[in-house]
Amino acid sequence: MWLLILGVGCGEGEGGKGGGDLDRDGWEAGEGDCDDLDAEVYPGAAEIPYSGRDEDCAAGTADDDLDGDGYAVVEDCDDLDAGVNPDGTEVVYNGVDEDCDGWTADDDLDGDGWGVGEGGEGERDCDDADAGRSPGAAEVYYDGVDQDCDPLTADGDQDGDGYAVAEDCDDLDAAAWMTGAWEGDLAAGDAAWTGFCDGYCSRSVSGRLDVSAATMESLTAVGCVAETGELDVQGSGLTGLSGLARLAAVSGTVQIRDNPLL
Repeated sequence: MWLLILGVGCGEGEGGKGGGDLDRDGWEAGEGDCDDLDAEVYPGAAEIPYSGRDEDCAAGTADDDLDGDGYAVVEDCDDLDAGVNPDGTEVVYNGVDEDCDGWTADDDLDGDGWGVGEGGEGERDCDDADAGRSPGAAEVYYDGVDQDCDPLTADGDQDGDGYAVAEDCDDLDAAAWMTGAWEGDLAAGDAAWTGFCDGYCSRSVSGRLDVSAATMESLTAVGCVAETGELDVQGSGLTGLSGLARLAAVSGTVQIRDNPLL
């Protein structure tokens, strides 16, 4: 009688590597498989970033430093750009945080709270090296500097009357910018009386200034008169001459008659 003995095979396993490929990924531990219990981990496997595993069994493949700048993703604010990391040099006005520090100004170097980026006139900083110049700054007149970053703010025309200080006799009063002379006499009630001082800081009257018919209110119409040849006041209509506060010189006579209040 013949006895048939069937032996259990001790040859190659399904992995084809002599039975030492426990995860059946085609690689044995002795051939470089760094985790023979995980079929997704073996030499040549695709590395999955930030997984915490060494899928390709190559210690040199960065799992959490894809840009190779030496900073892991927990420190690196852009792990796809080697120029962006905590040691990066900030490049201003490019919209990129190279040094991964939100406190480093990219477009507000003077720290005045205004950037140089988007925005129209009056909405962006016209000098990012000077904290005293920004759309929120107060204009300092006559210094040649545009503090408020608004070219429409005249540096040499504080009252905004269109006349620069060099040609404006009073740059704080938009209603006055001229000086001049009136040749001849001027009396209250004359056509020239009303509006006589319009636009003038001061005027002189070469002849006689007759305020006899003026009232205290109408006397202000000639308040710019600084000099006159004569001053004539008759009657009792005026109780004072405060409207002529700028009158500094009378080259001829001053006549005050029939007015007990003066």
